[in-house]
Order: sequence, then structure tokens, then C-alpha cells
Amino acid sequence: MHATNAKRPGHRGDGRAAKVDRFQEPISDQSTRQARIGQAANWYAAHRDEAPRPLVPNLARRFGLTTAEAVAALKLARIAA
Repeated sequence: MHATNAKRPGHRGDGRAAKVDRFQEPISDQSTRQARIGQAANWYAAHRDEAPRPLVPNLARRFGLTTAEAVAALKLARIAA
């Protein structure tokens, strides 16, 4: 067995960090934006008849989207329908 002088559990002791110690990228803002667009599309598909008008500004306000993202959500809801 290979002896180490590890100071922390999981550390190899040779200057290299264990896999669990490596830096992981944070969740990108783009993926959360896509998730919100998907949520807005699902909400609109479920509440199409009673959704407050005008649609784009209300979806943007309700889900924290930009105007372009609200339009993308409406397109996504139309495709899914």
C-alpha cells in the first residue's frame, strides 16, 4: 500500500487534491434562464384561457424574464400544444 502524509481525509498528500476537492463550475445563469422560460411556457400552456393580457409583459414580470425570453416561452408553449 502507498503511504501518504495526508493532512485531510481524501487528500493524497502529494500536492494533488482528491477529486472531491476540485473546483466545480457554478450553475450557469443560462441554464436557470432556460428553466424559467420552460416554467413560463408550462404555466401559459396550463392557463392559456385565463392568462392576463397583454401576455408578454405579464409573463416577463411573473417569471423574471426579458421580453425576448417571454416571447420564446410563448413560442415554446405553442410548439408543445
